[in-house]
Amino acid sequence: MRNCSIGRSVLAIATMAIARVHNPGQSTYAEIQRSAVEDLSNLATGENSQEIVSLTEAAMQVVEGLGNKANRFVCTGFMELDEMIGGLPLSGFTLIGAPPGMGKSAIAKQIILNVAGPMIPCGIISLEEHRSKIAANALANLSGVDNHKIVFDRLTKEDTDQLALTLNHIAAKNVFIADTCRTISQIEAAASMLAERHGCKVVFVDHLHLIDGETSQNRTQEVSKISGALKMIGKKIGVAMVGLCQLNRGETDEGSKQAPTLRRFKDSGSLEADGDVIIGLHRPDYFAKDYDQLTGELQVHVLKNKNGATGRVPLFWDGNRQRITNWTGTSV
Repeated sequence: MRNCSIGRSVLAIATMAIARVHNPGQSTYAEIQRSAVEDLSNLATGENSQEIVSLTEAAMQVVEGLGNKANRFVCTGFMELDEMIGGLPLSGFTLIGAPPGMGKSAIAKQIILNVAGPMIPCGIISLEEHRSKIAANALANLSGVDNHKIVFDRLTKEDTDQLALTLNHIAAKNVFIADTCRTISQIEAAASMLAERHGCKVVFVDHLHLIDGETSQNRTQEVSKISGALKMIGKKIGVAMVGLCQLNRGETDEGSKQAPTLRRFKDSGSLEADGDVIIGLHRPDYFAKDYDQLTGELQVHVLKNKNGATGRVPLFWDGNRQRITNWTGTSV
């Protein structure tokens, strides 16, 4: 009987897939394939993709988990930011957005270096930067050797010795890089591998607007679909999924000098709706005309937080060493 039941289920999945191929609607063939593979995988493992639980059971799980924040959040290593948002929500979707040059890739790499270790492996799926740039920035950050000296190979004997020592520090971080993904299906496969094979608790995707959504829709619709897909991937594999996204510079020159608002996310589709936590970055120094006006401040604007407060958190930006620290200037 069990064998016949499985056979009927396989037939139903195959029939549905064939019907969707003949009439795909807004779906792509890649999406139809992923859906069929997921259904077959759930069938093989005995999982029910439509799991139903009572509110009582869900509430009991919440109560049992209280007192163990690590089961719900991964801290960023920035004290004020963690106080405000609790950390990056596991199985949740965090968006970090900024115009070019504001530091979205830098803050992603800094959070990884802040928290990564044997207990919290971290992954980054990078469409923006090659693995060598990510590695060079990490070496500068942890060694204190200026980034440009590493990139342009202008190292002294002392610098080389310091980098050699830093390799041991990096080895203990447990950070994994995937830099060959381009499509949403490739990103899903990479994220699953990072979580299942390497135990990653946090996965950054840098950045969302470079992803091929594998659809024929206009770009705004495609970005909305990509955003929704990343949110579901994080929920499915149980990691803190963090998507970096590019915001426009603003409608006017003066507007471009202002801190990001939710409106700037809204212009990119459904990003505003998908994010459990939405963060915008702003660096006043980027627009400073006088060297004496530089403060080193990187403003982190928490624009949406489903779990609590919003507001602004100042951090310190050290571009030479590709390092971001708490505003006190001390390393985290």
